[in-house]
Amino acid sequence: MRSSTDFPWNSSITAERAAVSAGRIGHLKAYNGGLVWQQDIPNQAGRSALFWASNGKIKEVSPPGANIRTRVHEYGGGAFLPLKDDILTVDLDKGHELGFAHSGRVILSGDPINDSVRFADFAFNERTGVFYCIRESHSSVGVVNELVAITPRANGSVINVIQNEHDFVTSPRVSPDNKRLVWLAWDKPQMPWEGTYLYSADLTGELIAPELIAGSPSESINQPTFSASGGLYVVSDRTGWWNLYCYDGNSLSEICRQSADFSRPHWVLTKDSFVVLTDSTYVCIIEKYGTEDLVLVRDGQMRSLGLPFSSYAEVCALDANHVGVIAAASNHTYAVMKVNVFTTAIEIQKSPSEALPKDQVSTPRFMSFKSGDHDRAYCLFYPPNPPDHLSAKDVLPPLIVMCHGGPTAKATTDLNLKVQFFTSRGFAVVDVNYRGSSGFGRSYRQCLNGHWGIYDAEDCINAAKHLVNLRLVDGERMVIRG
Repeated sequence: MRSSTDFPWNSSITAERAAVSAGRIGHLKAYNGGLVWQQDIPNQAGRSALFWASNGKIKEVSPPGANIRTRVHEYGGGAFLPLKDDILTVDLDKGHELGFAHSGRVILSGDPINDSVRFADFAFNERTGVFYCIRESHSSVGVVNELVAITPRANGSVINVIQNEHDFVTSPRVSPDNKRLVWLAWDKPQMPWEGTYLYSADLTGELIAPELIAGSPSESINQPTFSASGGLYVVSDRTGWWNLYCYDGNSLSEICRQSADFSRPHWVLTKDSFVVLTDSTYVCIIEKYGTEDLVLVRDGQMRSLGLPFSSYAEVCALDANHVGVIAAASNHTYAVMKVNVFTTAIEIQKSPSEALPKDQVSTPRFMSFKSGDHDRAYCLFYPPNPPDHLSAKDVLPPLIVMCHGGPTAKATTDLNLKVQFFTSRGFAVVDVNYRGSSGFGRSYRQCLNGHWGIYDAEDCINAAKHLVNLRLVDGERMVIRG
């Protein structure tokens, strides 16, 4: 049997183009009537800069040459905080220096040589002028994560520790009346997608006394968020899926039960997957068995916004009617947009860096298959799709099996030129959401625990066998990467 690589496929997707397209955008926030986000610049040594879009114009708003990035928890995130008239930033190249983007004022100098003290994930108390954040200290005896309060002063900032008895802290958030602080914490050996604690503290007194209000080693709580009226919302997986809850002062109350995840594993800081427009209206990114959608939850009822995208990275609130969204489709990379959640009108703020005609894109097919002792595992299958497509009944394509990292990440359906590089040259690609991937509920996410390198490898092998049995690929020509 002939292989599809026997044919002279022509492709416009070069290796250089595929590599350059990997510049990431993320950490979308509302700022000064527009949207601000973080974006990698591959041709500037990969530095990360802040860009602001408003009134149809985009400009960089980070300090000249700054690398707006953190290494807290090593995966980073939470490197800036929009304020009313400025943006607090962290410059990684200056050793996690804390300063303001517009005024240029530095409130904490960094140590670019040792980079031993790192800051990230900020909240601001407008009443007192205090910032709350994670401080991560590295020394010869280990690493210490603390929740701290930073009070900027003319002769140097004052830092006070609020909590340091847990191995990790994240997500400090201040209520709109500046009277309450909430945050998350967890301890080894738990990871944040396994078990976290939600704390609250009164900010009106002289002392800050943390109070545990929810969470356990077997419940993952994510993204504490205040509404404009002071309501506290979180995502919890206590029912087996990350669903939306409201804290009523005594316990968590379920808002909308779904067999879908309203959150993602907490690897990177400040990547929001839901926003609160009012105390009865929420816009959420949901994931369910490999698919993603942007939905409106109102008075406990959920409906899809029906937008023409297949992958959603982040969402932020702009006003009572609009949200900012980072979204992509199978034929274009991520774009930044403003969406009216009631009319679904879309205003593109930043166009995708790459887009291809739909007839030149291999569109992924969702598949499930039997694997091991688990009922099903999942994958995205990309058939070859060259622009000058040649076909013959006796030709089956060679297969590239892709295995994502994480392990709790997942394969997504946004345009990936590293996939299209191969499919446009006659290869088939399968991107496997092996047991342990996110977006399939807590039990599926935990399947891999204690079986790393076993179940994930088994699922990749069985995905390939499944495609061979369906006569979609050549079983004698298969490789794996990842």
